[in-house]
Amino acid sequence: MLNTLRDITQAVAAAHSLETALEVLVSATKAAMETQCCSIYILEEQELVLSATDGLEKRAVGHVRMPLSQGLVGLAAEREEAVNLADARLHPRFKLFPEVAEEEYRAFLAVPIIYQKAVVGVIVVQQASARQFSEGEEAFLMTLAAQLAMAIRGLRQKAQVSAHQQQILFQGTPASNGIAIAHAFVLGGEISLEQAEVRCQDIAQEAQRLVAAMGRCKDAIGALSQRFDREQDEEVVSIFNALQLLLDDASLGGEYAREVQLGWAAESAVSRVSLRYIQQFLAMEDPYLKERASDIRDLGQKVLRQLIEPERLELEPDKPVILIAREADATMLAEFPRQKLAGIVTELGGVNSHGAILARALGVPAITGVEQLLTADIDQKLLVVNASRGQLMVSPSPAIVSEYRSLISAQKALQRQYAQELALPSVTTDGLRIGLYLNAGLLSGVASEIAEGADGIGLYRTEIPFMLQQRFPSESEQIHVYQQVLQAASGRPVVMRTLDVGGDKPLPYFPIKEDNPFLGWRGIRLSLDHPELFLV
Repeated sequence: MLNTLRDITQAVAAAHSLETALEVLVSATKAAMETQCCSIYILEEQELVLSATDGLEKRAVGHVRMPLSQGLVGLAAEREEAVNLADARLHPRFKLFPEVAEEEYRAFLAVPIIYQKAVVGVIVVQQASARQFSEGEEAFLMTLAAQLAMAIRGLRQKAQVSAHQQQILFQGTPASNGIAIAHAFVLGGEISLEQAEVRCQDIAQEAQRLVAAMGRCKDAIGALSQRFDREQDEEVVSIFNALQLLLDDASLGGEYAREVQLGWAAESAVSRVSLRYIQQFLAMEDPYLKERASDIRDLGQKVLRQLIEPERLELEPDKPVILIAREADATMLAEFPRQKLAGIVTELGGVNSHGAILARALGVPAITGVEQLLTADIDQKLLVVNASRGQLMVSPSPAIVSEYRSLISAQKALQRQYAQELALPSVTTDGLRIGLYLNAGLLSGVASEIAEGADGIGLYRTEIPFMLQQRFPSESEQIHVYQQVLQAASGRPVVMRTLDVGGDKPLPYFPIKEDNPFLGWRGIRLSLDHPELFLV
């Protein structure tokens, strides 16, 4: 039997297409098991589709579809285990599909084909005489299904790649995982930072214009900050607080004002200061500091917009869209209606940008660093964003859209299953209680997840509030954050990690230079060397 298994698996793997492979599979399996019928059903969009058969009506291939909740084939996929029946007609889940002409068959054996914990299909053998398939036959089919899972998945992916090659495919950097399918909403009309350098005639009047523009900026950013403060997104609030601080006299706001006092028009002043500091930050080696250049650009463009066209930009598409922009800053995303934002794709930005942090906090799939995006003429076109792989597909084929809708449905089904099981006690079959703890860094969602059955917080990443500041957070600021964490835990245990910065989590105000920062001076080693930080 081992030779037979090997021969069938190799023949399937060698096939040039999924259709050919499935035809080979059903014929070879029928012959090997000496049965009268073998069929295979492939899972598409949470429906099992008859994809090949040797024994049923050939014309039904591709047309017979059933949800997982129907039929004995659905039962095998739903339970993820074999269904072995001497007479299938006697089972309450038996459902007859007249178009497949299976009336004569009684004996029934169905085995799910599972790849990486996900059902990809079901293989079925049938026989006219009522009898139970033996343990040996069941074991053979289960072993065959296990060996075929990778080959079938590989052939499906090959078919997808072939379809991808017939359409536009962009590659970027994953910033917030997930999948989105929607039409493009290209956001242009950005205010350029490179304004003409113009001298002013009346310094006092220009200074007044600048102060008014910065005041409107502060009000707009403050309103967004209050909105997220109400939603207890402390980390996102700190992003807006940092932008407001940049407008202070001791920061960029003061630099703008000094340029006006030197005789420059307000627009020229903002442009000169912004470009100067952007150039300095982009010249830095630290990737986190490089990305802070985007904050300076974001703020400069906001002040310029208030100077040039102070009317607030309205972002209200008719239905959920994938936002396409040169760079998505935090305030732009916060202003965008959440229910209308399916995904985000940008030319600039990185995984540590404030836009990426906000995308993750909102749970929106996002890709950054997609080159030549705005010149591709994709506005209003259907897009598929696979942010987990950093892929953007433009005008995908119906087969690709169907495949990704199936993935989204499977993810939602899995989340529903998790939600249903979350309240159940974490107890092994021999009665041992296992603690279920959260791994948390953002405050958003912690309270609801605790309420849904978690036993506490097994790891709270204290470095997140540090990364979202332009300085070490004060004792009172840390108390405020940690208090919210403890209140969300409602008396359950909380384990807080000591400051773990360095490597992929640099602090702009506390640079660490090491050959291998991922195994070096961080966590408890850093804390013990800096008791003044640790004690606070």
